[in-house]
Amino acid sequence: MNNIESIRDLIAQSRNAEALDAVRASVSDSADPPAAEAAYLACLACVRMGAFAEAQTWYGRLDLTTIADASLRSDALCVAARISKLRFAALKSVDEHRAIRHAVEAFIHYKKAFDEYVTPYAAINAAAMAWIIGENAACRQFAHIALIGSLGLAGVWPCATRAEAHLLLGDVTAAQTEYRAAYGLARGQHGLVASMRRQLDLLAVPGSHDCLNEVPAPVVIAFTGHMLDRPDREVPRFTGTMADAVARRLREKIDGYGQVVGFSQAACGADILFLEAMQEAGMQTTVVLPFSAADYLETSVTFAGPAWVARHRKVLANATRVVHATEERYLGDDVLFQHAADLIQGMAFLRASELATTPHLLVVAQSGAESHLGGTVATATRWNSADWTSDCIELEPTVLPALQAERQPMTGEPMPSRRTIHSFMFADVTGFSKMPEEYTPAFVDTFLTSIRCVLDAMQRPPVDANTRGDGLYLVFDSANDAAICAHNVLAAIRATDWTALGLPQDTTVRIGLHAGPAYRTYDPVMRKDTFYGSHVNRAARLEAIVQPGQIYATETFAALLAVNGETGFRCEYIGETQLPKSFGTAPLYRVLRTA
Repeated sequence: MNNIESIRDLIAQSRNAEALDAVRASVSDSADPPAAEAAYLACLACVRMGAFAEAQTWYGRLDLTTIADASLRSDALCVAARISKLRFAALKSVDEHRAIRHAVEAFIHYKKAFDEYVTPYAAINAAAMAWIIGENAACRQFAHIALIGSLGLAGVWPCATRAEAHLLLGDVTAAQTEYRAAYGLARGQHGLVASMRRQLDLLAVPGSHDCLNEVPAPVVIAFTGHMLDRPDREVPRFTGTMADAVARRLREKIDGYGQVVGFSQAACGADILFLEAMQEAGMQTTVVLPFSAADYLETSVTFAGPAWVARHRKVLANATRVVHATEERYLGDDVLFQHAADLIQGMAFLRASELATTPHLLVVAQSGAESHLGGTVATATRWNSADWTSDCIELEPTVLPALQAERQPMTGEPMPSRRTIHSFMFADVTGFSKMPEEYTPAFVDTFLTSIRCVLDAMQRPPVDANTRGDGLYLVFDSANDAAICAHNVLAAIRATDWTALGLPQDTTVRIGLHAGPAYRTYDPVMRKDTFYGSHVNRAARLEAIVQPGQIYATETFAALLAVNGETGFRCEYIGETQLPKSFGTAPLYRVLRTA
């Protein structure tokens, strides 16, 4: 496999950061300008990571006249168009004038791409952008070409192309028919459905709403429910004899939703019953375990007997994905249950955003049940207090109401937690290693003073801070505060005159954000409290793969930001990315301000 093929393979696997690094390495090994295809692939990788400024830089290095392949020239132009189209989508509700400028750019690029290589893809996108900028004649011309060009072609995208062409040409009934066919072909491939829904929302053509009904988004469920009663529970709540009835009601509920994507733990009782019902129906399930699998089995399954242990192992084996909130041991830290509950809710929000819908909470609980840290009642109370959509299957009371006061806590009083949940921020300045040494004192003074000003302006400053050279490590009590600080640091660095320090003016920072449990301990060397644990180490690995001028976050951080209801930020999915130093892969997000 040659270098270009290997880079294409990395992009196909959504390993976009590695693909970009491979292009950079090939460029640094040669004094010549990058090969056109390499520059195109770098541009494509940047677009998929949401790094539009860098994508534009790579596109500027791409000399189309050196590309003999008309298809590749068209692909390159389509990537440039996509950059402009995404910028239009991001700005249309906040700055209409700037948004339309990007829409015009997108139309020009798609038209050029079509002129280079005639495809239904370029034609339908040119038609869509022509509609948005008010070029109705061009819209009808390209829509007609896209319709004719896709006739006889099978698959989701030919159907979607014909549907969009019919819609732009005013034939809503024909568009509905094609969207219905596209949905049938894409059933279960929720990302394809989300793309169609986003395009309909972007166009806002008369009839778009009717067409949206033909491509319904799946219902995204965050699930929580009671475990089976432990043998020493004095007042019954959820006994083994109730399981079949609850399972039946869960199957009925899931059948009524249609397509469903679910997130849950896997404790004996309601969790396993929900996962079994989902998996029997062929739905996607993500299981979140609060800590190590062995400890979770011991704390939340084993007491119910070997049959439930076998069912637990089966739902894990059949899950679409299994996520460990932390892979470390339980060690009596009940806060890990709360952390997992927050992740389930936050991941449901992230997935719903990706699929252009909103999440639901499905609860199996007994009315009036006691609340525990990270338990069903606490989770439902938090969700409902935010007025988010929820649905409850109530367990039938098993004793007379007068006896309910005699119930005892299921697991006794929670043990004092030694670990606490925090958000971690690592950052460094790009190009620092190339700075002439005589500028070091001025750099340190400028950089650290800028950071100090940012921290002094915060309502809730970090609970720990460390610096080393151009490196910055901060710890926060909440994901919201970490996101605010990250964006303020980025803005401060961008406003600095780096040329006075011997660095390029476009010098910027790379910022990585993560969250998880950590030990708060006293450092006798520094004479202050600080934080240690595997999640601090994981956070440190992230910053090295962040693209310059960007803020990347792990899925855990993005989920906590989402469940906190913070509307000042949005997290865009980048993809599964390889972390340095044998830390495996991780789904990463780009953290953006919403305004």
